[in-house]
Amino acid sequence: MADAEKPAGSGDGKAMDAAALKARLGLKRRRSTNFVPGKAAAPPPEQETVIEPVPEEIVKQVPTAEDIAAARERAEVALAAEGPAVEDFSTFGQESTPLPAALPGPGDQAIGAAETYPGKGNDNLKKMLALAGIVGLVAFALGMSCGTTGEQNDLRDRWIYEAQTKRGLFLDARAADGSKVLTRIEELREALSATVKQIDAVEANKDVDITALDEDFGKLIPLLQAYNKDNVFIDPISVMGEEMHNSKLMRDLVTYAGITKEMHDNIKLLLEESGVRAQMLQMPATTKRVILSEATEEEVPDLGKVPFSSGRWVKDSGKPAQVAGTWQQMVLLVGDKEPKQVQTSAIMRLDLAQLYKERVKLAQRVNVIRWMQVTRKLDGMAKGLNWDKVEKLINEWADKE
Repeated sequence: MADAEKPAGSGDGKAMDAAALKARLGLKRRRSTNFVPGKAAAPPPEQETVIEPVPEEIVKQVPTAEDIAAARERAEVALAAEGPAVEDFSTFGQESTPLPAALPGPGDQAIGAAETYPGKGNDNLKKMLALAGIVGLVAFALGMSCGTTGEQNDLRDRWIYEAQTKRGLFLDARAADGSKVLTRIEELREALSATVKQIDAVEANKDVDITALDEDFGKLIPLLQAYNKDNVFIDPISVMGEEMHNSKLMRDLVTYAGITKEMHDNIKLLLEESGVRAQMLQMPATTKRVILSEATEEEVPDLGKVPFSSGRWVKDSGKPAQVAGTWQQMVLLVGDKEPKQVQTSAIMRLDLAQLYKERVKLAQRVNVIRWMQVTRKLDGMAKGLNWDKVEKLINEWADKE
């Protein structure tokens, strides 16, 4: 075959170098140094492919099968000690299974850590604990919110029921005669207020004796006697019951009931005192008293003994009789056990009517003063029994749905 029929780029059986190829393809103009017209250029000498060895430090990083097995064993021990991985806490279990992958070969330039490298379980545990903490906080906040709302609703229902129950207790409270306690309290409250006005008017007028109030107290006494007899009060123990929920409302209700009980007790004591003082306000059946006059002597400074007469109360006496020409009588003196016979001239009869009148008048003033004091006290307590205010507080909760 002629030279013109040889494949392009061949010349004397030598291969074409890279520079000649680029020039041939028009990528680079190049003047061949060994170009001879009519003769193909000689190919460059044939070069051998040289594979550079992998550095020793990289080779040492490539784990062997034993290293991988040991690492996995250590990872399993570490995971067992640290607890389950975060994937185990998934609601639906592990959602994916990793695909099998080939182990890195000796020619790889970058060596990655094994998927179960030592310490991965610790990282997973930390993530798991952080996630569990966040979930726990959210659940706690939601639980507290729902629990607080539920407790508030339950407490609200208790307050409403308590108010409705207590309202019925007060409105239906009855005295011993069947009358309503609240109605009787209001009647007494009005009577006390009217009496106190009369007391103020008498005290303001210095020309009027306070004993003039006996008439006003006389009108009040029958009302107080009936009030005491019928036990007109609301028992605070019944109002408290076994449980109390609305502390503000229950405080006002128990206070109201306590005042009714205290007012009833004061009325009872006042009537008992009045019964005792009433005896002091009466004149005795007889105002005459008998005393026995006896001769005696008393030592007087600078004078010596001086004769006097002393008197002793005669508790009882017999009928006078004439004995040996003189009138005599048997008397029993106060403090003696046996009677004795004395001359009637030694017996003195006293009329103590004026003394008793003065005592009755003094007792009457003391009685009026006491009634004035207690009436003012009862009036002050009755003014504290403002049922309209208490009922309004009850209805604020009792009327709720």
